[in-house]
This record gives sequence, C-alpha cells and structure tokens, in this order.
Amino acid sequence: MMTTALSLLQSTSAWVWAASWQATVIAALVMVTQWTFRRQLAARWRNALWLLVFARLLMPVLPQARFSAYNWLPEKVSAAPVALKVPEEIPPPPTAAEFPKIAKPGHQQPLAATPNMNADRSQRWRSIPLLPLAWGTGFLVVLGSGAAGYFRLRRRVIHFQQSVQATLREQFEAAKAELRVSRADLVVSEAVTTPMVTGLWRARIVLPVGLESTLPPEDVRMVLLHELAHVKRGDLWMAWLAWIAGALHWFNPAIRFAIAKARKDREMACDEWVLRFISDFHAYGSALVRFLESRQAPTPQLGTIGIFESKSALVQRVKRIAAYR
Repeated sequence: MMTTALSLLQSTSAWVWAASWQATVIAALVMVTQWTFRRQLAARWRNALWLLVFARLLMPVLPQARFSAYNWLPEKVSAAPVALKVPEEIPPPPTAAEFPKIAKPGHQQPLAATPNMNADRSQRWRSIPLLPLAWGTGFLVVLGSGAAGYFRLRRRVIHFQQSVQATLREQFEAAKAELRVSRADLVVSEAVTTPMVTGLWRARIVLPVGLESTLPPEDVRMVLLHELAHVKRGDLWMAWLAWIAGALHWFNPAIRFAIAKARKDREMACDEWVLRFISDFHAYGSALVRFLESRQAPTPQLGTIGIFESKSALVQRVKRIAAYR
C-alpha cells in the first residue's frame, strides 16, 4: 500500500515538473507575443492566449503532433539486451542435515540484528522520495488554505447578509436581461468591501452595503454589467482552474507571475466586453476610478473574481478603456 502511494506520488510529481517548465516556456512565448502585437491584439485575444498555458499546466498527457519543439530533443537510447547465462549444471537439492534446526513450539530464539538488516533499513530510508513528498505537502497546504479561505468568506457573506433594496434589485434584473444571464443571484453583505463574483455551480454577485447610495444609478449599472459579464464569459470557471493550477505548481514563481498576469488580462477583456453595451466609455472609466478611490482592494481568494489589482494595473485598465474604439 505504501509502496503504491509513493510510486503514484513520484509519477505525479514528475508529470507536474515536466508540465511546469513546459508551461513556463509557453507563458514566455505568450508574453512576447502580447508585447510584439500590443497594438493589434484586442484584450479578449490577449486573455485567450493564456488558455494555452493553463491547458499545459492541467493536461496530464499532450496529444501527439508531427511538428513539435519537443521533437528536436534527442531521443533516449535504449540499453542493449542483456544476455542471461544459464548454468550448465544444476546443483543438487540440500540434504536434511544442511537445513537449520527447527525450534520447538513455544520457544522463540532472539534474532540478532545483522549488518545486512541495518543496511536494508538505511536503504529503505534513502529510497523515500523526499522531493515528491515536499511537493505533495506544499500542494495540500496551498489547496487546503485556499479552500478554508473560500468557505470562511462564504460563511461571512451569509452571516452579514442584508436585504436587497427594491431599486437595486430592479437594476440587477435589468442588467441580467440586457446580457441574457439567467444563473446568477444578487447578495448584499457587510463582509465585502468591493463587488465580486463567487460560487461554483451558481454564480452570486456580492455587493458591499451602501453601494447604491454612494454611486449614481448609472455607475451602479456599470458595476452590475461588469460583474455579470464575468458570469456570461465563464470567467468564474477559469478562476477555479487557475487556482488549481497555482496549487499544483506552487513551487514555480514564473507560473504564479503568469497567473497574476492572466488575471489582469481577464479584467481588461471583461472591460472590453462591457464597453459594447455602454455608449460613454469615459464615464465607465471615471466610475471605476471613483469607486476605487474610496475602497481598498482585498486579497484574491479561491473561487472569487473581483477588483484585486494594484493601482498600476488599474491605471492600465483605465488607459485601455480611454483608448477603446
């Protein structure tokens, strides 16, 4: 049982290591492509390029292809078959006198530790895969802490939930009808300081308390359209997959950087998607700035999409909104 578990851990960690460095190469190519065609690529295509990275991070087996960069690597030379020597004469079986004496029932002779037994014990300790064990421990820690944070936020949202005002409910239903989104609920809670989308099977738009009183109705509509656009685009599922990929490849800082970069491009793609339903682009950017000036962005958590960027990333978003045509 233990041997099977260790063998499975070794094979899984070997796959993760291979997928990690290959995905790092793909992520570098994605960023080079984005920089080269930064004026031609729309935000949705910049975001779509990261699907190649996530596919490699999570795909156990790559499909066979005739043209591949990995085909340039030298193939492993298989070892030549070893010829087994069969003895010409088979030794006769041992006689009864050569067998050790059998101890009497109820009498046990103490077994003394021999050098061979000590060597086997030390060899068994050396055969334990320390690196796969370290990877498996880190994976469970990252995944467990993320799941604990998700359920803790969910309990807080439900505990501090308040009733939704009638005007806000009407705006939410109008935005759902405008984007043709059906599987989404609206929640107002004191547990959050910024709008976010959360959930697994059914999305929930969570808004902070007093949002409709601090922002004009048109700004509230833009906020609702932006959060519902995440649901329409399927960004919530991609956020779950990105978090699983980050847990699997927790040891690779390049993958963590790529996931953070993909999160920024996802927000820009969502902004671009919302701008198709808004006539005043500058008002959308101004609403984003006004909202963020009075609130602090929280830390990203498992299964949530919200305004988690730094100020420099938000400046880039506003610039792309102003340059949208």
